[in-house]
Amino acid sequence: MKSATPQILQAIGLFAMSALLSATCTSCKEDDYDTREPKIYFSSDGKYLIGPTDTLVLTPRILYDNGSGYTWQDKQTSNIISNDINLTFTSTALCDYNFLFAVDNGNGQDTASVFIRVAVLSEADSVCNCTTSTKKLYLQPDTLSGAFVSKGIVWNNVINADTTAWVGFALCNRTTIDNSIGTSTLGTAYINGTTSTNAYFAVNASDSMAKVVFPSRTYSPISIDIANDNLMFLASKFGMTTTDSVFISPASQGDYFRVFIEGIDANGMTNGNRASFDLIECSYDNPAKYVRHADWTTISLRTLGQCNGLLMSIESNRSEWISLPFFCVNNLILQD
Repeated sequence: MKSATPQILQAIGLFAMSALLSATCTSCKEDDYDTREPKIYFSSDGKYLIGPTDTLVLTPRILYDNGSGYTWQDKQTSNIISNDINLTFTSTALCDYNFLFAVDNGNGQDTASVFIRVAVLSEADSVCNCTTSTKKLYLQPDTLSGAFVSKGIVWNNVINADTTAWVGFALCNRTTIDNSIGTSTLGTAYINGTTSTNAYFAVNASDSMAKVVFPSRTYSPISIDIANDNLMFLASKFGMTTTDSVFISPASQGDYFRVFIEGIDANGMTNGNRASFDLIECSYDNPAKYVRHADWTTISLRTLGQCNGLLMSIESNRSEWISLPFFCVNNLILQD
């Protein structure tokens, strides 16, 4: 990841000339390109995420790279793996790799760490059976029944008969925050200041339907990105009246809206391992300090261990909030 010196001189003149040349050469040396220590730069700050079939060519940018020697070292084993300036990396193992790249040009040395994560990245943009050319909420897949599929990972989707509502996961690429409370923006991630057009998964965690399934094998989940839903964010801040005229009051001290993500086995049953994240948390006595996440947050799923899938659900001290089990997720990272 930049004049000829006379042969006959008076002794005093020769001495003076020698001193002047020495001073001049010293000044030149300090600014000379060939005498500076090297400096390494990598794109992405030396951190990369690739898939199990991808090939990554690591091409460092080096300042003052003049007659340099190069070393690539595996940080885990300390083995030297290459002395070329570039490194071509390919791996089918779903794990992390750490390398140390060193360059020495004779005037000094610089080193840089490189981190490569080889993983399955299941994200909404790779759901090729749904078009995202216009900003909308896609309640169902175009060609598959009952699921969105991304990188072989199945995101459960169940819709009602007239296709106006869903449970499980829907696909969305809306980014405009609507500060008027209503179901028209249900499924929109509440993200301040974003202009991204990337798609993501809107979640309705009702009735244990928000399941992600890893067909025919187990994975170790690493992380997932999570965000508040526009409707839930605003309802917790200002309150709202539902379609059946039930008023949901805004948040007060002690309220919380917590997402649980649990590992499930091959039979779809939870395996006892879970991760949690509070999208809304109101422990302070000052409402101005209530925490309502207004950006994507990456949360760790390493506590889930090996599993055949995920079950997402919500918990709250407010029963009316439980009736609004909406949030958004994306970028599920899986390894062996």
